[in-house]
Amino acid sequence: MKTIRKILVNGKIETLYGKNFSYSDNEGKKINDTSIKFLFPVKPRLIVCVHLNYKSRLDELKRIQPQAPTYFWKPASCLNFHKENVVRPLGCKYLNYEGEIALVVGRKAKNIKYEEANKYIMGYSIANDFGLHDFRDTDENSMVRVKGTDTLGAVGPDIALNWDYRNKNITTYVNDK
Repeated sequence: MKTIRKILVNGKIETLYGKNFSYSDNEGKKINDTSIKFLFPVKPRLIVCVHLNYKSRLDELKRIQPQAPTYFWKPASCLNFHKENVVRPLGCKYLNYEGEIALVVGRKAKNIKYEEANKYIMGYSIANDFGLHDFRDTDENSMVRVKGTDTLGAVGPDIALNWDYRNKNITTYVNDK
């Protein structure tokens, strides 16, 4: 499977294509992952999320699948990159996390036919969708504060191209547990 990754090494942005990445400097000396800052390969304007998109979540909430999907958005400022810290806002008691598959749209799309949708998909990534559940009830009709706060949208580090997302399982880890 081919993937894309962007990294920042010594102030220079590098775009890498391939799999099983290892990093080396101009002299061929291996660079340790800890000295690399990971970046997301694309710069989104907006992150559109599907609400209640997993059967396990519907079961957990004792809800039935809605007839039509519902959406919420997250500003691009919430993005947080691979190996960066998630910052819990002051006073937040209930920081929730949910592993997600992120679909990356590669070009402008509007009013396209279902059959043409794959032409607009650049690839897929992994995401950890954090939420400030302290505000879930007070902000009932808006997910902006609950899901859109800085660093609450951890994504990457790669975009997988031509990946078949069907029949995949997601396991979410916090601090390697």
